[in-house]
Amino acid sequence: MNQIFRTAIGPETVSGKLPSIRVGKNYCALFHITGIASTEPAPKVWISVNDVTLYWEGTFDTTNGVWVVEVGNSITATAGTFAYAITMVGSNESAPEYIAGQGIFTVYSNITTNDSELGEAGTSFVAVIADLTSRIETLEAGGGATLPTFNPDTAFDTELRAQVLAITNYLNGA
Repeated sequence: MNQIFRTAIGPETVSGKLPSIRVGKNYCALFHITGIASTEPAPKVWISVNDVTLYWEGTFDTTNGVWVVEVGNSITATAGTFAYAITMVGSNESAPEYIAGQGIFTVYSNITTNDSELGEAGTSFVAVIADLTSRIETLEAGGGATLPTFNPDTAFDTELRAQVLAITNYLNGA
């Protein structure tokens, strides 16, 4: 299974910081990098694991207009926190490579599927979304009759806040 991480080279990386990345153990990671023209040399993603630094070079995806760097699952075989960086070359291939940014690449053993070899299964987002959808449908079908009401012409902000809080609690399952 792939996890996709989007990185925009430019204002987001001006201070040299890349976002922290969380990936599940034995998952593959795909980096979608924007902000580098397709005519420029390919960017590279570097990851240091156990004092070994490896890099993967990007290929330009003309369909989506992004550089795609496919990092296989060999880098996620060990749970832990590692350093990663993205480098790029200047205006031509003979220009020196420079670091666009650095960040933390963390491999978690509990971001998994139901495969017990990969760790404990968590609650899937599909189940969470289905549960929330059913609560919204119940609320829209008249389940909100028990929620506090107010007259918008004469109400105080506390009455509005009470209704918003009641709706939020209802949607959160409380």
